[in-house]
Amino acid sequence: MNSEKADHNAHHHESARHHPLDQRDRPLPWNVGKYTCPMHPEVVSDQPGDCPKCGMALELIPTLVPRKGTIYTCPMHPQVQQDHPGECPICGMSLEPKTVDVEDEGEIKSLSLKFWIGSALTIPVLIMAMGNAWIPHSASKSLQFLLSTPVVLWAGGIFFIRAWRSVVNRSLNISR
Repeated sequence: MNSEKADHNAHHHESARHHPLDQRDRPLPWNVGKYTCPMHPEVVSDQPGDCPKCGMALELIPTLVPRKGTIYTCPMHPQVQQDHPGECPICGMSLEPKTVDVEDEGEIKSLSLKFWIGSALTIPVLIMAMGNAWIPHSASKSLQFLLSTPVVLWAGGIFFIRAWRSVVNRSLNISR
């Protein structure tokens, strides 16, 4: 009977093959109030920021065991959902609890602000580029440049920063 139980436990642990830091859901003293990268869980920081390997935003390590009924999903394949932690059958990534973090709200607000300001600056550029008759062509080109610069450098700057980090770290965010 004990050998059957040991075989069952060994099979269960082999089939689940959790990510080494799936312990992030447990209230361990070393991870309370720390941040980690979803793609590189070995990256742990005391404060929020970006992962030095891939540029993704660091997430707060949960300090409580998830409540019963928590749905786990793959960050890359949201259609994969189950009621317990494990690995994605498509890509093998660890499934994460499906929650909304209050801390992500600041990043969402920042990106939303950049989107709407970038859109407001882009609309006049689009109108001028389509052939505006009331502004001279040379002035139109200069005005388009002035309006487009903040859109590219400020609103789209995060893409340049993360692309550069991906090149420097030789991690193009297409594999684990």
